[in-house]
Amino acid sequence: MTIKLLYNSMSMIPPISGIGRYTTILSNNIVKHSAIDTVKYFDYKNILDQKPEFSSSSTKEKSIIGLVRKIANSSLIAPLATSYLHYQLSKKLTSLDSFLYHETNYILMPFNGKTISSIHDLSYIHYRDLHPKQRVKYFDKEMPKTIERADHFITDSQFIKNEIIEILGVADKRVTVIPLGVTEQFKPRNRNKILPILDKYNLNEKNYILLVGSIEPRKNIKHFLEAYTHLPESLKKHFKIIHIGPSGWLNTEIHKKIQQLENKGQFKALGYLPENELVALYSGAYVFAFPSIYEGFGLPPLEAMASGVPVLASNISSIPEVVGDCGVLTDPFDIDKMSFDLERILTDNQLRSLLIKTGLKQAKQFSWDNCVNKTVEVYKQVRAL
Repeated sequence: MTIKLLYNSMSMIPPISGIGRYTTILSNNIVKHSAIDTVKYFDYKNILDQKPEFSSSSTKEKSIIGLVRKIANSSLIAPLATSYLHYQLSKKLTSLDSFLYHETNYILMPFNGKTISSIHDLSYIHYRDLHPKQRVKYFDKEMPKTIERADHFITDSQFIKNEIIEILGVADKRVTVIPLGVTEQFKPRNRNKILPILDKYNLNEKNYILLVGSIEPRKNIKHFLEAYTHLPESLKKHFKIIHIGPSGWLNTEIHKKIQQLENKGQFKALGYLPENELVALYSGAYVFAFPSIYEGFGLPPLEAMASGVPVLASNISSIPEVVGDCGVLTDPFDIDKMSFDLERILTDNQLRSLLIKTGLKQAKQFSWDNCVNKTVEVYKQVRAL
């Protein structure tokens, strides 16, 4: 029995988040699986026979997508716009009831066939004040419907599965843990081979600490910057912080701290980068820091370990499942402890060598092939219901 699949493509619109990466990599690989017959996608208005290439979208199309995003964040317009969107999609998706619809981004759109929802974390419940208000309202309204309608759920870690069971009241048998993987592009690289990209960002003569992710409160960047400021001046002179990722939200206080460090030449934000530059800057980092206070998995530290970079990460939520004892796990709320642990990684060569060796070994346990194969097994189970 081969399977016909339906994906929501909206999370793949650049600049993509972790969920967008998950959707993109999963869908790129799932189409190659022998059990998959057909894969279709939908966006805010169309059914698509192949994964959209947003980089080639017309100026008009990009403007429309931007407008859709603005509407989604409007407290006045969003509820009506969401209802209209769902109505329009339900009419178009009716003809695809024989497909299996996997919503990789939490909330199921109207669909009468078999459905699977990927729930990556419950931050909208735990950290309501750290999300845009309209997003929280949307999840509050739509998540109960998804819980009721989904035939099965996929999540990235045992930690989040436990929360889905305990907080959302979903039965254990309806949730499958499928860890994410790391692509082969993330690997140790000879510094000479990445020099052109390091030169582009004036990083060829200075070691750096890498941060990857949105500049938003849950990523705990402000506390990490405080920890950095507690380092000896000699270390701050030698190691600057490089940030890769979108601007995020609710970050006025974070940007104030960033500005202080930028003025001293100790922080540089590069924004959203293409994949070839991203992997190069991962491998060129001296330390990778992931001080987040809550994660459903923690893909960036996994990618850093695969790149041969020592990792400093939070010791809470799902992150220890990914990093294990192959990185330095620190208390994200204890600035002095975080600063102490950061200084250790920067100065202890024996520790660094151990973390690089064990991190590479740990990263090999997580593969996208495994993620795809386990996901297809869930597809088969749901199709058989």
